[in-house]
Amino acid sequence: MSLRNLKRNKSKKSRQSLSSQYGMDDLSGLLRTAQGYLQSGRLPEAEKMYTQIIAAFPASASAHIDLGALYHSQGDLEKAIKHYKQAIANDNNNLQALNNMAQGLQDYGDFDGAAAIYEKIIDIKPAPESWKSLGLIYSRMFKFDKAIAAYKEAVAVNPDDYDVHNKLGILHGKLGSLDLATRCFQDALRVKPDFSAARFSFAEVLEKNNRIEEAHQETCKGLTIDPDDIELQSLAAACERRLGKVRKAIDRLSQIDAAHLSAVNRRQLYFERGRCHDNNGEYEKAYSDFLSGNQAAQELSRKFNKESILEKLDSVKKQFQYNDIIPPVADSLCGRAPVFLVGFPRSGTTLLDQVLDSHSGVQTMEEANILEKMEENAAGPFDSYIDLWKNLTTVEIKKLQEQYYRGVDSCLDRQPETVLVDRNPYNTMCVSLAWRMFPDAKFILAVRHPLDVCLSCFMQDFQFNPANVNFFTLADAVHYYCKVMELWRLYSDRLPLNYTIVRYEDLVADLEGEARRLLDFVGVEWDPGVLKFYEHAKAKGQIKTASYHQVTRPIYRNAVDRWQHYGKFCEPFEKQMAPYMKYFGYC
Repeated sequence: MSLRNLKRNKSKKSRQSLSSQYGMDDLSGLLRTAQGYLQSGRLPEAEKMYTQIIAAFPASASAHIDLGALYHSQGDLEKAIKHYKQAIANDNNNLQALNNMAQGLQDYGDFDGAAAIYEKIIDIKPAPESWKSLGLIYSRMFKFDKAIAAYKEAVAVNPDDYDVHNKLGILHGKLGSLDLATRCFQDALRVKPDFSAARFSFAEVLEKNNRIEEAHQETCKGLTIDPDDIELQSLAAACERRLGKVRKAIDRLSQIDAAHLSAVNRRQLYFERGRCHDNNGEYEKAYSDFLSGNQAAQELSRKFNKESILEKLDSVKKQFQYNDIIPPVADSLCGRAPVFLVGFPRSGTTLLDQVLDSHSGVQTMEEANILEKMEENAAGPFDSYIDLWKNLTTVEIKKLQEQYYRGVDSCLDRQPETVLVDRNPYNTMCVSLAWRMFPDAKFILAVRHPLDVCLSCFMQDFQFNPANVNFFTLADAVHYYCKVMELWRLYSDRLPLNYTIVRYEDLVADLEGEARRLLDFVGVEWDPGVLKFYEHAKAKGQIKTASYHQVTRPIYRNAVDRWQHYGKFCEPFEKQMAPYMKYFGYC
């Protein structure tokens, strides 16, 4: 079909629909014309052409697929998905439509929908790439067992897919299966010896499992092949720092020209060099590096709005400050009430977690955001947080308890005879919901000198979330800390919480005394084995927090009053922090 016929003047004939001008035999020619517009970058003409084709030939799956792809490329996912759906309705087994639909749903954030589409694709035509895509989706959903099963199907068909072997190794590492992870990384490197991503992943898993010498050896092997790999250079430096070769690590990283690196690599380099300078007592250089690392991190975290969590804190505080508190509903629990270990990031919750988990009568759960998700779901039908409190019935509370324990069961192999400790410093904001659900629950608030906490958060390259994007500057960290602790003080004043406060400084000064007090509060007998928590942590394998390398060694005290090394940077915030330093007994 010639372009001339598609560009006629606005005559009566040209205003008629394409179906009155052309028959089904012309459809392929019309599609080729529209595709030509696409290929030449004439997107408005392509969109108009496809719209006319669909009006004339609504059963054309190809037209819907192409128009959906056009919208997809422009970021209009709703329109793209709409056309992919129609293409599938027209041709249920059209693999192109199904693949485009799965990718569209994935980009839209509907991972469940994307996984279902990939399952359908595999039913029609099993192929390694489909299994691989399904594994990637399940990984993003944190359904690691299902992801591993999908990746295994992919390598069963194509055992030379080194990328899938690497992905399997990463997942096994996340699940703490170091032997399986090692085997997978070795398979990837057997197929592709110069695969630096697998070399890095292998070394990273070893380092996180505190096998530092082996991790360093792997980084060196990788760097002999690709000396410019910044990930490997940064990890090699981290290993050298942990092995006591701090000057060597600093020299390694200082030879790299950071100006030409991506934000991802700049973030890695600056944070690691900052840690090295801190270990070496070069505090001004360390602060400068942490500042540069956070600037790079800020570039990478644009989609997170730091104000969202601050606004939520203000809203909840206001509602609890000026409304009557509804007494808890007396209700039978689904098993023993949990203990909630809360506080603030970098306040010692991981150390407390490992001390408690070393006791045979205690089982801890690491930073699962069950309460946060429940809070969002439970509050949905209500206009405000306080309305949720006023409207919860006995039946609804019972359902929330059951939902909570289902979430727990999805995170760990629950042992009902033990005391469950839900450790998550971010749950401080959710204390009111936890108490509303479990009036008999106990709360442990882990605290540390407020300036030490905020400085440590500023110095840590956290994964991004709405809370952690408040740590890119020391000023923001202090501001966020004050809001969280304001809410805690309000909760503890207005709610009859059964709580105790554990100061990090007291714990490291008198581990046995504080551990005895803590175990008595939790309700279990004294066990001297908790004093060797670091042996338990080593046996446990990978620790899932930023403190993984600290809790595998005996108590040390060099993190106490660390902020004084950075006094000139912390001094402007001492007045702002004074109420909390006084409240927790630091002045």
